[in-house]
Amino acid sequence: MTDLSPEIQYLGVTALSRLHGHSDGFFQFIVFLRFQFLQRLSVEIIKKGNQT
Repeated sequence: MTDLSPEIQYLGVTALSRLHGHSDGFFQFIVFLRFQFLQRLSVEIIKKGNQT
Protein backbone atom coordinates (compact mmCIF):
# COMPACT_ATOMS: atom_id res chain seq x y z
CA MET A 1 0.00 0.00 0.00
CA THR A 2 1.41 3.36 -1.03
CA ASP A 3 0.16 6.60 0.52
CA LEU A 4 0.92 9.53 -1.77
CA SER A 5 -1.21 12.07 0.06
CA PRO A 6 0.17 15.64 0.15
CA GLU A 7 0.82 15.31 3.87
CA ILE A 8 2.96 12.18 3.47
CA GLN A 9 4.84 13.71 0.53
CA TYR A 10 5.57 16.83 2.60
CA LEU A 11 6.89 14.75 5.49
CA GLY A 12 9.10 12.77 3.11
CA VAL A 13 10.59 15.88 1.53
CA THR A 14 11.15 17.49 4.94
CA ALA A 15 12.90 14.40 6.31
CA LEU A 16 15.03 14.04 3.19
CA SER A 17 16.10 17.69 3.23
CA ARG A 18 17.17 17.40 6.86
CA LEU A 19 19.17 14.27 6.15
CA HIS A 20 20.94 16.02 3.30
CA GLY A 21 21.76 19.08 5.41
CA HIS A 22 19.65 21.60 3.51
CA SER A 23 18.24 23.00 6.73
CA ASP A 24 19.44 23.48 10.27
CA GLY A 25 18.35 20.49 12.25
CA PHE A 26 19.24 17.43 14.24
CA PHE A 27 20.36 15.22 11.36
CA GLN A 28 22.62 17.87 9.85
CA PHE A 29 24.47 18.22 13.17
CA ILE A 30 24.92 14.48 13.69
CA VAL A 31 26.02 13.78 10.10
CA PHE A 32 28.47 16.70 10.11
CA LEU A 33 30.11 15.47 13.32
CA ARG A 34 30.44 11.94 11.96
CA PHE A 35 32.16 13.09 8.75
CA GLN A 36 34.42 15.48 10.64
CA PHE A 37 35.51 12.66 12.96
CA LEU A 38 36.17 10.27 10.07
CA GLN A 39 38.21 12.89 8.24
CA ARG A 40 40.39 13.55 11.30
CA LEU A 41 40.84 9.82 11.86
CA SER A 42 41.92 9.33 8.25
CA VAL A 43 44.50 12.13 8.53
CA GLU A 44 45.92 10.60 11.73
CA ILE A 45 46.20 7.15 10.11
CA ILE A 46 47.99 8.62 7.09
CA LYS A 47 50.41 10.53 9.33
CA LYS A 48 51.20 7.39 11.34
CA GLY A 49 51.79 5.45 8.13
CA ASN A 50 54.23 8.05 6.83
CA GLN A 51 56.28 8.01 10.07
CA THR A 52 57.39 4.39 9.71
